[in-house]
Amino acid sequence: MKKGWLVGGASILAAAAAGGISYFYALSVPRKSFVSETKTNLMPERVSGKAKELYESALEWYQNSAREDVYVTSFDGLKLHGNWIPAEEDKGLTVIMVHGYRSIGFRDFGPMLPFYHGLGANILMVDDRGHGESEGDYVGYGWHDHYDVEKWISYVIHREGEDAKIFLHGVSMGAATVMMVSGEELPEQVKGIIEDCGYTNIKDQMKWCVNTLYHMPAEPFVTAVSKVTRVKNHYGLEECDSVAALRKAKLPYLFIHGSNDTFVPTKMVYENYDACASPDKKLVLVEGAEHAESYVTNAELYEKEVTEFINTHLV
Repeated sequence: MKKGWLVGGASILAAAAAGGISYFYALSVPRKSFVSETKTNLMPERVSGKAKELYESALEWYQNSAREDVYVTSFDGLKLHGNWIPAEEDKGLTVIMVHGYRSIGFRDFGPMLPFYHGLGANILMVDDRGHGESEGDYVGYGWHDHYDVEKWISYVIHREGEDAKIFLHGVSMGAATVMMVSGEELPEQVKGIIEDCGYTNIKDQMKWCVNTLYHMPAEPFVTAVSKVTRVKNHYGLEECDSVAALRKAKLPYLFIHGSNDTFVPTKMVYENYDACASPDKKLVLVEGAEHAESYVTNAELYEKEVTEFINTHLV
């Protein structure tokens, strides 16, 4: 009888663990449909005050801009979508913008679009795989996405010519993506990288979220989700590692993070900065800013630092 109870208890625990793994995988990895939102609902949810004013002004500018739908094909055959907004006077400068998790380009970059356009930049806002109007049925957390960014870099060079000057700018998961790109050998046309509130690696980020949002132990769920992702999507969460890529970084870097970020905790930017092997790097902490809100919290500081960074390295 005792043995039967033990076997039964073990079965219940195993079933509960399997259910938990399935739940966390379904919650965090498969695609959610954002296509309709890219066309009808560009504004972030629950935006108010000064941030709402910035978004509303930027939305009017964006809707009247001469934007163009552009496409590349990923290494694994996905059709990836981007929005190209040409500079009024093409100076060869292009900023490739990479949005965050379950987001789209305008939601993460909208208020700063007129600023970048004012610098004389072509703007390329890309839809990550599994987001927006790009194909794909899963979130890549920066790993497969960083290969996609390399495709976009090639697109810009083909479009703008060998004299193109490219900067990468990522927010949140997009920031992790552009950090992972820096671990690769990049063409000379890429002049610098701006990362805003990116995580150190997705396993630590997931553990942080499980602990702080669900108040549960993160293991064995995170490790198990990584194994499922390996089988279903051909990458493991351990590969989504910004710190490992930053140890190979050569390009100039601007790190930006909000002091009140509790989603990607502020401590992560210090780990990323310390890991970055580039001899040319700067860290800007935006006081009072929460996650992905550094620009709307202090646009003046943000624009000053980005302008200085781009002008310094636009050679």
